[in-house]
Amino acid sequence: MFGVLIVCYLFLGGLGGGLCLVLSLVGLTVPREELGRRITAPYCSFFRYGYAVSACSLIAAALCLLVDSGNHGALAYLFFSGRITYLSVGSYLLVGGVALSAVFAYLWAVRSSVRRVRAFRALQIAAALVGLAVALYTGLFLASMQAVPFWNTLWLPALFLLSSVSCGLVAALIVGHMSGVSLQFEQYFARMAAIDAAVIVLEAVCLLGLVLGSLFAGGSDSASAAASASASALLFGEYAWVFWSVSVALGLVAAFVVDATVMRAGQILPGRPCYSLVPGVCVFAGAFALRFCMVMAGEHPVASLLGA
Repeated sequence: MFGVLIVCYLFLGGLGGGLCLVLSLVGLTVPREELGRRITAPYCSFFRYGYAVSACSLIAAALCLLVDSGNHGALAYLFFSGRITYLSVGSYLLVGGVALSAVFAYLWAVRSSVRRVRAFRALQIAAALVGLAVALYTGLFLASMQAVPFWNTLWLPALFLLSSVSCGLVAALIVGHMSGVSLQFEQYFARMAAIDAAVIVLEAVCLLGLVLGSLFAGGSDSASAAASASASALLFGEYAWVFWSVSVALGLVAAFVVDATVMRAGQILPGRPCYSLVPGVCVFAGAFALRFCMVMAGEHPVASLLGA
């Protein structure tokens, strides 16, 4: 049903949406006086590069979805048919996310000050909402498919949303290091590491709820059997080693340990970008592996039950 391109779409869409959400919320904390007079270089560097990464991630996600569909001629119909479907809503959200990220990347790059602060704040709120919707949609995209009972649960959108927010937080840390503003935003980044640790805990709770709810599905019908088989395949099947070693050990446990270390120190390790790449590798690898395992574990038992 789905291949690696869809997994890439889910990961890149979540990353771009999560980063857009994080940047917009952080942008709302920039003092009004800072926006009204000449904006300092660290703010400009951090936000323009961050929004550029968000836009590129969302564009890459859209390209993965387009290439996987193979029906490029239906693109116009998707936008102008007038029908409201999960796919059409997701497409509009991707376009909106790319547009808003590109606008903010441009504004932070060329504007030395903001004259209409209220309008700027309103646009930031809109970008945060669109980023949230994109991140949530990546889970709803799978959860809407009733043919796969393992996906058809509210745990999945919540899990993907939290994973996307975690990716956005870590991506913002990496952008801060790479753009050379880690020292100026040290307190921001230390708080973001603390928030990421809390998000990872919630993500683990959602993952546990999804797996246990599917594994011990109470019904005796084929849907319950398929959900239980998917959970078993995830925990003990062909892709279990990816799930346990990358999704859980690296993406949850190792990432939480790094965040806890930063929280205990009360600061990040400034000046060297490699220090931000460690949690980045953990979270990004774990997030990609999580989506890969969820897609594969959901598909294979259903295909087996159908005799494929």
